[in-house]
Amino acid sequence: MKEFQPIPARPAPEKTVGLVAWMRENLFSSIPNSVVTLALIAFLVYYIPPIVDWAFLSANWSGTTEDACVKEGACWVFINAWSYQFFYGTYPIEEVWRINLMIVLLLIVIGMSFKLPKHYRMKASIAAWLALPIIGMAVLYGGWGGLEVVSTDLWGGFTLNVFMAAASIIVAFPFSFLWALGRRSQMPFIRSVSVIFI
Repeated sequence: MKEFQPIPARPAPEKTVGLVAWMRENLFSSIPNSVVTLALIAFLVYYIPPIVDWAFLSANWSGTTEDACVKEGACWVFINAWSYQFFYGTYPIEEVWRINLMIVLLLIVIGMSFKLPKHYRMKASIAAWLALPIIGMAVLYGGWGGLEVVSTDLWGGFTLNVFMAAASIIVAFPFSFLWALGRRSQMPFIRSVSVIFI
């Protein structure tokens, strides 16, 4: 008697796998779907090239005033002229290194949260995230170690908003954890207050 030899599984038919099969199943599975897909393709082909040409290819990039916008495309000269205000607001230019330092520290802490060895990643990450807002406020405001005081009404710009948003999330996280625990409390008052805040 011959020993039983199972036949290897055959690959799926080409018509049922791959990009063509996915398009047939998701984009052209019925007449209405096919009509919608073709209409969207026509829309993109008609509108996207002119938008790309206006926004990038025929745009005006150099200059400092509106008079420099001689091409028919978008006038982006104000991005260059106001790039400092966009990134740093009215923060004193000689103190901008503080903002850059905090952004670098933020990136380092983010990297630590993923790259540190597992056996002490959690403790080190929690300590770093809790310390970051305190260090950030101290560095950005100044008034110690020879740092000039920078009033908070001068704070602004994209980079500062990114750092302050991260700091706000860090500060809010312990409270959100407490509210989540309070929502499961057996005491009606604590549970109700927690639900309202959440």
